[in-house]
Amino acid sequence: MTSHVIRPGDFVIGSGLGCDLRIPGQQVPAAFCTIVRGSDDSLSLRPLSETHPIFVNGSIVRADQA
Repeated sequence: MTSHVIRPGDFVIGSGLGCDLRIPGQQVPAAFCTIVRGSDDSLSLRPLSETHPIFVNGSIVRADQA
């Protein structure tokens, strides 16, 4: 198992070279989503792809909800 430290700021997940967590595969967008850690240690998930939805507990996370 691999673990990643999420520091304050943006932690980008996707297949692109500049991502903090790279997921290989042609079906994975270059920038899929970002986890934002606030200075107060709060976390939010923000989708970055319009074609690949993110589901949390069965509900789609939308950019305007982040």
